[in-house]
Amino acid sequence: MSSPRITHDEVVSILAANGCDMTKCAWLAIRGYYLDSEGVVGKNDRNKWDDAWCLYSPQHGVITYRANTDPTGYRPGSGTGAGKGRASLAPGVWLYGAGKHKGRPAFRQCADVLVMRDQIGGGTYPHWGQHAINLHDAKGNGTSSEGCQTAPTSIFVALRELFISWLDAAGNAFGRNDWNEKVRTFPYVLIEETERRKGNAIAPHKYR
Repeated sequence: MSSPRITHDEVVSILAANGCDMTKCAWLAIRGYYLDSEGVVGKNDRNKWDDAWCLYSPQHGVITYRANTDPTGYRPGSGTGAGKGRASLAPGVWLYGAGKHKGRPAFRQCADVLVMRDQIGGGTYPHWGQHAINLHDAKGNGTSSEGCQTAPTSIFVALRELFISWLDAAGNAFGRNDWNEKVRTFPYVLIEETERRKGNAIAPHKYR
């Protein structure tokens, strides 16, 4: 797959505008980056590699990957119990660190996030909390996501090792992931391509 062609300067500008410390590593995700060249023109699609990951290091610059920031399918529901709808991570500045996903190397939440859940009858509804919205590799066909942020295994394994080495080199702050493991943390900034095209690159929510 080809890599997103967003420039180093734009990635830095977006991260800085969202309050990131540019002396530390950060991660930008753009949902629907390939808005007009994958799936339905002008629409963000599920189960397609139509999003962008842009990893930033003050020592090494920016490297980009094609990825996925959406759940693979739809599951309408209601409430926050067993019948809840499928989660999609909301645009925002979220805090992540190393961990595992189903026994495989991944990145996990280090603070609460906001997800928007598929709602019975259409639309979505908000739900804050620890939802195991991980960053991990996709297994099998498709994007392999129940709300997580994913990339093909062939990309993700090396990407994760590289980024962890960048976190160490930059001295990103330590925190605790949702398994209470001590890890270096980083901001994961998720924005929408539709908003980026309007000149609005400020994420509307922040971890808590």
